[in-house]
Amino acid sequence: MRLTRYHVVMDFFRHVSPLSRPVQLRLPFGNGDDRDMKSWAPAILSLFVLGMGLFTAVATAVIVYRTYSPVIFWDQWEYVDEALQSHGWPSLPQLWAQTGDSRLVVGRLASFADLRFFGGRNVSLLIELYLVPVCIALVLIWMIRRSGQLRGAALATAAGFIAFCALSPVQIDDFTWAFQVEFVFAGLAAVTSFAGAIRHSSRVAAGDRRWISGPLALSLCAAFLAECSHAHGLLVWPILVV
Repeated sequence: MRLTRYHVVMDFFRHVSPLSRPVQLRLPFGNGDDRDMKSWAPAILSLFVLGMGLFTAVATAVIVYRTYSPVIFWDQWEYVDEALQSHGWPSLPQLWAQTGDSRLVVGRLASFADLRFFGGRNVSLLIELYLVPVCIALVLIWMIRRSGQLRGAALATAAGFIAFCALSPVQIDDFTWAFQVEFVFAGLAAVTSFAGAIRHSSRVAAGDRRWISGPLALSLCAAFLAECSHAHGLLVWPILVV
């Protein structure tokens, strides 16, 4: 008789990840019948993946802390110049001004807030740069748990993998260049928009026929913030339409 604790697992992790499949040991007994006995290997391996994801998050935080510099450089000087011209806080036309191929409203607000309230030392921007990927990981884990119905070892494996991808120090530029907050926030807005749309869809499937709901309103607002963060945030809209 096969015993299983992980009875609901997404097909992807069931077929791709060996960590979500229990390891079976077949032990002979005196009557000649074979019985399956589950080992603790799946739980141990899943905790290992989760631990590596958390270790990656901590290692990246340490790198950000050790490489911190209050020096303003590159695009930030443009914000300093605009702040001087507008006596400390930008006007609406300055916030909405075209910058290259996009309008970086969210990034401008964050940069001006750092100049105005935190002395322009990049502390608030670097904290935001780290917290945004953390929020992205949390939203993705919530989506997988709710929509994919993952539990146990499979959920731990997915959480560790997502934490590693979202906070990997390979993308160190996004964690150390303070003005990059305008780029990483677009990803958080996109993920939040998709999560709200999926939640609204599940409510409709459950019989709620209201044309608008809290999750759908959140999805639309997040999609708007995505395009206000960077040009590629516009891709959220055609995906929502589909």
